[in-house]
Amino acid sequence: MAVPAGFNKSPLLEDPSTKFFVIRSNCGKHVVKSVEHSVWATQRKNEKKLNQAFRGSGAVILIFSVNKSGAFQGFARMRSMTGQAKAITDPFNGFGQLFDVEWLRVIDVQADNVSHLENILDNGRA
Repeated sequence: MAVPAGFNKSPLLEDPSTKFFVIRSNCGKHVVKSVEHSVWATQRKNEKKLNQAFRGSGAVILIFSVNKSGAFQGFARMRSMTGQAKAITDPFNGFGQLFDVEWLRVIDVQADNVSHLENILDNGRA
């Protein structure tokens, strides 16, 4: 794929220590709350993996998808470990420990548009 003139790749993409995770949300309202409050909360079973990545990486990028939407809604950078958010209020009402995120892009991308991408860390699964 040709890079458009004037387009600069993010240094995060060039850094081999950057980790990427797909975050699935049960409802779009949670993604909206995350954008509004700059926090996220995940299931407790995911917290350890995210915290390990946060401690050992240059950056952790979270790619959000609402279940059954057939799309990705955007991506954010993890800015704190779980349970260490700066937020005073909890928009998710105690579902997991809050952590800070910085939304980098909010945009709907249909899954069909990226179905050619493969995850080399997951046996080439799309």
